[in-house]
Amino acid sequence: MLRVFVDAGFKHVAEKGAIAFVILDAAGNQVAAYATCARGTSNELEYQAAIAGLKRAVEIARGEEVLLQTDSQLVERQLSGDYKVRRNHLKPLHATLTELVQRSGARVAWIPRKQNRAHKLVEQALQKMC
Repeated sequence: MLRVFVDAGFKHVAEKGAIAFVILDAAGNQVAAYATCARGTSNELEYQAAIAGLKRAVEIARGEEVLLQTDSQLVERQLSGDYKVRRNHLKPLHATLTELVQRSGARVAWIPRKQNRAHKLVEQALQKMC
C-alpha cells in the first residue's frame, strides 16, 4: 500500500501559500516528495495538495492500494460526506478530488498534524520559496 501524506500552509500576513505531499511505499521508503508555492484560501490549498498528491500516487501505484492521509478535517469530512461543501469556491476542487478517489479506489484518512510527513515540506517551502 502506498501512503500519501498531504498538507498545505498559508501565511496570512504575506498572503502566500504552499502545498506538499510525501509518498511512502509499503516498506516505508519515500518514493516521492513535492512542495511548491500556491495561491488560494487555506482550504483551497488543502484540496490542491490532496489532488496533486493523489495524482502522483496513482501514477506510481500501478494497481497498488493507496491511502491518502490529511490533517485537514474539513477535506476528510467533506469527502466522507459527513460535511456538506457549502462554499462555492471549494465545489470544483471537491468534485475533482472525489472523482480521483473514486477512480483510484483510494482510501482517505485524517491524521494529526504531528504525524503528517508533508508538514515539514510545507513549512520549508513557506520559509524558503514562497
